[in-house]
Amino acid sequence: MSLAFETKTAICILICFHFHLILATHRYNYVRHLVPKTINSSLRVHNGKPVQLGEIPYQVGFKTRSRNLYVTFCGGSIIGESKLLSAAHCFVEDVTGVKTLCQGQTEAKSLRNTYAVAATIRNYASARNTDRIAQWRTLRNLIYPDDYKFPDNDIAILIVTSPFVFNKYVQPINLANAFIDYSGLCLVSGYGRISYDILSDSLMKAHLELLPERWCSMVHNRDMSKFVCTSLIETDIGHGDSGGPLVCAHTGDPGEKNGTGILVGVASGTYEQVNSIFSRVSKFRAFIEKNSCVKTDGASFYFVTFFVLPNIYDLFAF
Repeated sequence: MSLAFETKTAICILICFHFHLILATHRYNYVRHLVPKTINSSLRVHNGKPVQLGEIPYQVGFKTRSRNLYVTFCGGSIIGESKLLSAAHCFVEDVTGVKTLCQGQTEAKSLRNTYAVAATIRNYASARNTDRIAQWRTLRNLIYPDDYKFPDNDIAILIVTSPFVFNKYVQPINLANAFIDYSGLCLVSGYGRISYDILSDSLMKAHLELLPERWCSMVHNRDMSKFVCTSLIETDIGHGDSGGPLVCAHTGDPGEKNGTGILVGVASGTYEQVNSIFSRVSKFRAFIEKNSCVKTDGASFYFVTFFVLPNIYDLFAF
């Protein structure tokens, strides 16, 4: 007795579905076995390529003095003349129970001797005024979500004391608006390593393939809708400085203009030998656009003025 064509087709589809399910389950269980319990927040671009001055004009490096040098400890992105986007863990002690920052209490690290530097590809600087192209700015305010607890809500806005001057070396980056599973390779940049324990003296870049959100949630066994995750295949080629940009181009996002790219993620942490995670910018648009100590979409956020904080800049780890 021969089977009808429709029956044969249905059987083939069913077999293919079960085969795909077996492969997916095997991959999921293998990946879950690899995921460690802790996340490393010390991200550095590894095996990247050097960046030319002006190639990534939205990149800033946050520098503080260490002995006789100013050293980059985190990265960030220019999103306005006086407004930067970075990771909260770069500037905030992750201490639970502090919920009254708007009344003057804070666990933020002082930024009295910290600078946001644009138009430079150098990791180290011996003095502030030796580079005529670089733009150094002191920081006035820090704003971050009051429910921040690394790695959740690991995003921060920083306001500089005087605006950046836009030119061919310094430009803002547009923000992602839509929740998209980004395809293709996206660009991450930061001050990286030329070997495991030696930092590069130059800004580095690397291209990363990203995981769909559902796969990211499956890999980490939790809701990862506020994150963008790198592909498992690409995790060995590089991670950006904490707070640094993840930029995708030709996304179809309404915030992108002329295919020049949009800021889709802020480097947050990495599961070693598994993948890296970035705070998803589109999930924090309301927070970014309303940067004062008020309620926004039901969630308040912290607003810190650094002039009143003690000088504890030596708490920064490099």
